[in-house]
Amino acid sequence: FAPTMIRRWIFLAVLLAPGALGRGGGGVVPNALHDSRAAVGDALPCCDVCDESLLGDACPLSMGRQPRKVVRWSRWHKRNASGTVKIPCGVRVDLDEDVDVGGLWVRGHLNVVSGVRVRAGFLYVCGVLSVGTKDHAFEEDVTFTLTKGQRLEAEGVDYGQSTFATFGGLVYLRGAACAQQRPKRPKRRRLCTVHDLEHDFKTWTRLKKPAFPGETTLTFDDDVVVDQDQDEDGEASDSLLLKLPPHWRPGAKVVVASTDWDDAQNEEVEIRRVISGRHVEVVEPLKFAHSAGKGVAAEVATLSRNVKITSECDANNERPRCGNFVISHTPHGLVCGVEFTRLGAQTTLGRYPLHAHMCGTAPQLILRANSVHHNYNRAVVIHSTSNATIAHNVAYETQGHVFVLENGLEVNNLIYENFGAGAVAPNPPWRCPADLRCAGADGCGFGSVPGVDLELCGSRDDVHAEIFWIANPQNDFVRNVAVGGQRSAFSFYPIVAGPLVANPEQQKRAGLPNFVIDMLQRTEETRDDLRTDVNRAVFYQDSKARHLLFSPAGTFLGNVAHSSRIGFHLYPQWTPRLFGSGAQGQGQGQGRRGEDEDEEDP
Repeated sequence: FAPTMIRRWIFLAVLLAPGALGRGGGGVVPNALHDSRAAVGDALPCCDVCDESLLGDACPLSMGRQPRKVVRWSRWHKRNASGTVKIPCGVRVDLDEDVDVGGLWVRGHLNVVSGVRVRAGFLYVCGVLSVGTKDHAFEEDVTFTLTKGQRLEAEGVDYGQSTFATFGGLVYLRGAACAQQRPKRPKRRRLCTVHDLEHDFKTWTRLKKPAFPGETTLTFDDDVVVDQDQDEDGEASDSLLLKLPPHWRPGAKVVVASTDWDDAQNEEVEIRRVISGRHVEVVEPLKFAHSAGKGVAAEVATLSRNVKITSECDANNERPRCGNFVISHTPHGLVCGVEFTRLGAQTTLGRYPLHAHMCGTAPQLILRANSVHHNYNRAVVIHSTSNATIAHNVAYETQGHVFVLENGLEVNNLIYENFGAGAVAPNPPWRCPADLRCAGADGCGFGSVPGVDLELCGSRDDVHAEIFWIANPQNDFVRNVAVGGQRSAFSFYPIVAGPLVANPEQQKRAGLPNFVIDMLQRTEETRDDLRTDVNRAVFYQDSKARHLLFSPAGTFLGNVAHSSRIGFHLYPQWTPRLFGSGAQGQGQGQGRRGEDEDEEDP
């Protein structure tokens, strides 16, 4: 108790000190959702309540006081379907029945305790919203449906309609696919082995035997459940069926990846029966052949989760305007074992299915074992967020890129064992602002107008619809799979795009290394003189975007690309060294967090 309280008092003393963290007087920096001139990771919680008996060390330092009152929703809430319901500070409300309200504003703690359906025009979390606990993943079905209607405006930010937003609070979503609350961090600098990130429940696997058209049995290369029980013949035992999480049980949807020359032979099927940990029977006979074994082996990835976030939207609209999920300016959170579907506002900046926005240095932010499928604007987008963990996610079928590191201010993130497929170009494409004539046949794109910020458009060359689109190479990509992509599977585009965090102290809080901060300051001083040799090397197509051509490499290890025209794409250029004098670039294998730097690399 004493050490925890001491840590929290020290944290609050530093936070409230004049000028602390670049705020000045302890005030919150005004934010606009896509104004990168605002501070990163600066959001404060509405109040300091976070029940550590339920969530343990997931409670951030700024929160930890126990709630003064615990009530059940069924006894506390007066039903009002049209209005906004606010959970007050100091109160934990245990949600035990279905909800249909205009909006949910969580200042205190909303804790889901039974299988429920929540319908709301928005959810805003500046307190705590939890599904599952530190001791147990949540096993029942929970669905959050973002309805049309009320707009969300908070802290000077217009989030629009149908938004699930966390700003300063803690979102803690731990579905049944999330066997572990928090993976241990890798200890080896080069991440050649990351055994401590292995997942108890597989979210995707590979075929061991080829599957042919008309067949209904899939044989996997490894067990979909670790430490399962089965008899000597490999047949499923009763205990195995009990251990299977919902995403591998009968009725769950899976995608079998194409192993053809392109990704046109991806196909979705439903599990009819689990024969053993390595064998399932599907309902629909396969339409295509899928190879296995050595060479290219088809992946089988699960799309179903028991915790789901979705929205009401007109998918037949030319530009579907569906809901979105964002963790904004908040360097912590657990989103694990959640299904995101029918989300994203087509070709709209910031309205994505799963979005970490300007969270700064965020080692306590974990996006893991999620399914992000059949959406309308990208899938997983990381923006100005560093040191986060993005692992074991399945992303399938979306318009635009699938996994995106958005503007180059993302460093030292661990992107581990994710599966991505099914990227299609937005149609119609991204539009330019009305006062800019920058749209060609493919809509607006990078460098369309010299001298303007690229965020005026928002496109990251989405017309090419790649599986991984990476603006900064200084991140760790380990054992990911990319199937298809209209141009390439993995695309490195080393630039810093759009309005920048201008204050060096805020850049440090964003996780940027000193050499990048120095480069940004040097180029900021000379940005109006594009005739110099330095700026011709630094600025992209005479726009305000900077090249990261001398950024050091992170780790790129064990990744697989197939059924794509180009497996690995690099543009326009990248030389992993520092331009000019000063610190030397670290090159391949730089440690992501400086852990165990004295340990020999394997």
